[in-house]
Amino acid sequence: MSEQSLLFKKIRRKIAVRFKPPVLIAGIGRCGTTLVRDTVVNSNKYYSKAPGFVVTINGTDFAKGNVYKTHDFPPRSLHADVKVVFMFGNPMNAAVSSFKAFAGPGRQHYVHAHSPFADEHENLFERDVLLMERQFRAWMQPQEFTLCAVRYEALCDGSVCDQLGQFLNCEMRFPEFRERQSSWLSHERRPELENTYGKLAEEMERFSALTIFPAKEVPGGRLKAELNPAG
Repeated sequence: MSEQSLLFKKIRRKIAVRFKPPVLIAGIGRCGTTLVRDTVVNSNKYYSKAPGFVVTINGTDFAKGNVYKTHDFPPRSLHADVKVVFMFGNPMNAAVSSFKAFAGPGRQHYVHAHSPFADEHENLFERDVLLMERQFRAWMQPQEFTLCAVRYEALCDGSVCDQLGQFLNCEMRFPEFRERQSSWLSHERRPELENTYGKLAEEMERFSALTIFPAKEVPGGRLKAELNPAG
């Protein structure tokens, strides 16, 4: 490929990226946030994985053509063009997966989830130390921005993936869906998991596999979102 062709390709990409809104993938830990972020990036040549991790949404400058990931709570407001997805899933399975994944030193996920209970990781089956219930309830309601909430376990459903792609206005070519390696149903501490997270699991089941929450009507809210992207 000639230098002129390469230059033309770069210019065309820069122009195309300008029309691709930022995408923010939020969610409960171990519920598909990484999978969805990477699928958007790998399925669309004009999207890139944003550098770093969004610990705090408020104050973040979201650039077009970038896909971001966060475990933060909903922001007070958000720039009007940011596409937001919230991922959730069976909390018992999320707890089992998190217990192993976040057991190392530092436990950075607790910082990402804004939980002050990193020192209580060993109690994850007995207490919701990762604040999954609080996060789920905070996100699963109308915000000052449009929100698409997706159940992790539904990503094996082609129609759900198609709806997600329509919401984001981009292709979504997911890799072959794999069941979790460990299930709470066969876990030796199943009674504790069910006692701690059973009601939350029931609450989650009352929602559809994919739910779109339109932006709530707040006097001056749209203007605020556009003028104050960081909240």
